[in-house]
Amino acid sequence: MPDDIDKNTASPESSENLPEDLTPLPAASDPMAGMFPKKGRGIGALIFVTIVSGLFGYAALLANLPRERPQAEPLPPAVRARLSGLPLNANVVAYLGLKEIRQSEFWQNFVPDSLKEKLLADTSSPIGRFADMMQLTFAQDIDTAIYTEVNRYGEVNVSLTILIGRFNSARLKQLAARALDSVRSGDYLGYQLEPALWWARVSENELVLSSHADALANYLQPKADFWATDSTITPLIERAQYKAHFWLALGSARWAFGAMSGLTSGNQDMQGMGNIRNIRQLVLSLKLTDGIEGQSEWIYDNRAAAFFAGGLIGITLWVTKNFSQRQSESVKKLVGTIDFKQNLEALMFHAVLPKTLLEELRQSKQNL
Repeated sequence: MPDDIDKNTASPESSENLPEDLTPLPAASDPMAGMFPKKGRGIGALIFVTIVSGLFGYAALLANLPRERPQAEPLPPAVRARLSGLPLNANVVAYLGLKEIRQSEFWQNFVPDSLKEKLLADTSSPIGRFADMMQLTFAQDIDTAIYTEVNRYGEVNVSLTILIGRFNSARLKQLAARALDSVRSGDYLGYQLEPALWWARVSENELVLSSHADALANYLQPKADFWATDSTITPLIERAQYKAHFWLALGSARWAFGAMSGLTSGNQDMQGMGNIRNIRQLVLSLKLTDGIEGQSEWIYDNRAAAFFAGGLIGITLWVTKNFSQRQSESVKKLVGTIDFKQNLEALMFHAVLPKTLLEELRQSKQNL
């Protein structure tokens, strides 16, 4: 009968079934687990809230505080004049000062001869095929190279390359004789070698190549000044800190990610670091001495995006430098040279890689 059932076994909630050392929770238990003493608890909680609020306030201040940008080197007048004839609405402009690079100790003593000979030896691109036709040793015969490209959505891109150096006049005459077509612009005559390869000789030491006849003609006799008309790339060029050796300006997120995807495709950490896909514009410049000094600026859509990207980058660099088991000590030292800070919508990077560190990196690679 129900009345005969043992009440002690029938009720699992009976106090006899509880562990002996478990005491009931007092009704007035401390929800803060003793974080603040009972005496002066209001003051302690206030201090805690103040500290947290201060941290968020400091973060917001950093995101909205303009930072001083290092003074950039001026663009040489001759380079500025040549850029005046670039195609409008360019997405990328790159500059390579090979004459100045060849004079650096880094180039003379650190870069192997095999790499110098292979510079632009790939004939998969029009400029590579042109160099092959001209039998150019790019690293020795070219003093300055300027490249620009305009991305037209749904259409074929327009590219233009300016080469300053030493050219074989006899070979140029041979190429002109086998031209598929020609175009005149002012006092200059341009020739078509391939469907997407036009060239013209501007002076004894300057050639211009383009994928389109109209872009070639505009460079030879500009209809509009690139500096006066373009409002996207020109400010980025001015932000490049080093102007003599190498600089690159990318004016769209598509170009920024496309340029970096090859460098980051094998590194999942870098792909996610700073949310690279969200970069709107990018600037990069390098200066070669006995080592390498580099500067870059990543520009996002707004300050919040830059702030959170900077946070991810800071964490990644800190973990890689201090805790990564996959990286060598030389790589950790390299990461340690990277300094960055937020400047409103942009993240500004700077790094100095001395000769000793570069040599250490080379030795560690050879020992793998």
